[in-house]
Amino acid sequence: MTDEFVERFKNIFVVEPSHDISPLSKHSNNLKVMTVGNESVADLYDVIIKSLETFDPSTDALIPMGRNTANLITGVILSKLFPGREITIGIYNQGSYIFLEGNGNV
Repeated sequence: MTDEFVERFKNIFVVEPSHDISPLSKHSNNLKVMTVGNESVADLYDVIIKSLETFDPSTDALIPMGRNTANLITGVILSKLFPGREITIGIYNQGSYIFLEGNGNV
C-alpha cells in the first residue's frame, strides 16, 4: 500500500477531533473540523448545523469522533438534511481510516 495522496473526497468533516487526524490528509486536501470540544451541549446543534451547510454526501465524508452527544446530533441532522441518501463515514483503524457508505435505513 502506498502513502501517496489520492483525492478521494472533496471535503472530510471531522465531528470533534480526539486523536491524530493527519492520516485523513491522504484522502482530501480539505479537512473541516466541526466542533472543538468546548461548546456547551446547548450550543452544539447550532454549531453542527452551521458546519454542515456545505456538506455534500456525493463528494464528502464524515468522521465521527469526540463526544457521543456531538456525534448523535450530527447523525440526526444528516438524516433530516439528506433522508435516504448514502453518507460516507470514516472509521479509524490501526493508524489509518476505512470508509463505509450507508443511508441509515435498517
